[in-house]
Amino acid sequence: MLIAEDEEGVRELASEFVSSAGYTVLTAKDGMEALEIAARSPGSIHLLITDVVMPKMRGPELAKKLKALQPYLRIVYMSGYLEYNSGNGQFWKRVSFSKNPFRAIRW
Repeated sequence: MLIAEDEEGVRELASEFVSSAGYTVLTAKDGMEALEIAARSPGSIHLLITDVVMPKMRGPELAKKLKALQPYLRIVYMSGYLEYNSGNGQFWKRVSFSKNPFRAIRW
């Protein structure tokens, strides 16, 4: 599993939460780093949990690039921005989306 999230605290909390369920978790601070990690990963990545809005590369672009490399990849988008506008509507086709539950936690 790969978690791509630009906010360090959110990324760490998400990783801890998923790891506590017994999953092996890789983390990336942005889409570019996520692609690099995926390229170095010896096995398949079965699930991508990605923030929608990140610097360098947004979640939908990351998902599209990883899905081209790993067709069976499942994707879950999370974001504090429910108003996200994809432009052509392709973003919302066959996606799982979660309003980022980790941002609701007060640090």
